[in-house]
Amino acid sequence: MHVLGIDTSTAHVSVALGFNHEIRAALSLESGRRHAEHLAPAISYLTQANGIEVAQLSAIGVGVGPGLFTGLRVGVPTAKVLAQMLRIAIVGVPSLDLLAYPVRTSPRLIAAVIDARRREVFWGLYRSVPGGIQRVSEYRVGPPPELV
Repeated sequence: MHVLGIDTSTAHVSVALGFNHEIRAALSLESGRRHAEHLAPAISYLTQANGIEVAQLSAIGVGVGPGLFTGLRVGVPTAKVLAQMLRIAIVGVPSLDLLAYPVRTSPRLIAAVIDARRREVFWGLYRSVPGGIQRVSEYRVGPPPELV
């Protein structure tokens, strides 16, 4: 089962390919505000470099925020169009959950933080549990001292 992951909630365009519950390949590009210019070529490059046809995808996961509105306006519709075109499942995943997951083995409290601009940040607090992470706070937005 091939799964495409897309996240455009930050200044980066991130795409990944999963196969049988493992990440097969990932790519993250600094895009500034040019998500629309980078997302489709990133998906094309990642699939071609790994010998996968887009038609072989079984599902798409997409970061749904919180995050940069401009980036989300590119990533979510792209994922929806691909899923509809291929007639496959699409799953929305909170972007803070995506950010926290790679450090799931940490014994410490995990704080996933995304720049919200205007001197604020989005954040969520997590703890490690068998098989992944568990969110232990609501998603929040505020100035960094409030998080600290």
